[in-house]
Amino acid sequence: MKVFVSHSHDQADDADELALALRAAGHHAVLDRDVVAPGGEFHARLRLELQSSDLALFMVTPDAMRKPFVRSEIEFARDRWPSPVDRVLPVMWHDTPLADIPNYLKTVSVRKPVGHKVAEVVAWVDAIAARQAAAVPSAPPAPPPAPPPSRGWRAAAVAGSVAAVGLVAWAAWTRVAEPAPCLMRLSVLTAPEAPSSVDFPTLASRRSFLFSGGVALPDFVGLTRAPDPWTLQLVLPDGRLGATFQFAGCPTTPMDKDDGHGTRIRLEPRR
Repeated sequence: MKVFVSHSHDQADDADELALALRAAGHHAVLDRDVVAPGGEFHARLRLELQSSDLALFMVTPDAMRKPFVRSEIEFARDRWPSPVDRVLPVMWHDTPLADIPNYLKTVSVRKPVGHKVAEVVAWVDAIAARQAAAVPSAPPAPPPAPPPSRGWRAAAVAGSVAAVGLVAWAAWTRVAEPAPCLMRLSVLTAPEAPSSVDFPTLASRRSFLFSGGVALPDFVGLTRAPDPWTLQLVLPDGRLGATFQFAGCPTTPMDKDDGHGTRIRLEPRR
């Protein structure tokens, strides 16, 4: 998968380490300095690279969010993917005020590594690559061949009916192959200590989403088909694990849950 890595120049060394790890994992990682020659038309080349990428990864830092060229790359990504789910991966590389992060990135929530940054980001990219691959049918079923014209109008009518059935089957097959995104809103109604993020340890790779004003915006692809229960776990600002809750499937109506120790949350669908 081709991954465009956006970063500020203050994070050049970290971006190099991340790009090398992504390449070692089999991805095609692209940094801006790899594709823009000195004196070249910077913005046009970056736009072309983003348009040909499968994923845009943004290393979120206070410095990066102030850089005009990073803001331009975010706008290029918005033009490329109006829906950023599994196409844009914002990673909180250094703590950054959420108010300084563009809403487009916060639509999918900003991931915050809890351990080794590079290793966790590579795992997230691997998981996104797998979901992208699963969302694209490898090849549609071939329609049956038409009979020779010598069989007359009756055979032609039969062939037309068979072809129509084949097209209907192909359309149904492609719809089945397309996983649906599950967009959620998680609100903390009461808690002894306000959490800073929420983890989903039982869904694919471990994913973490930040809270802003007591609200987090998780998103998962294919969760509507998951019959097994899954878990969310609140994480406190000092890294301690807080309350744990269990759900099943993608929420279709608001659901309130209480852990019995003063923490109450609401999980609801997000349009």
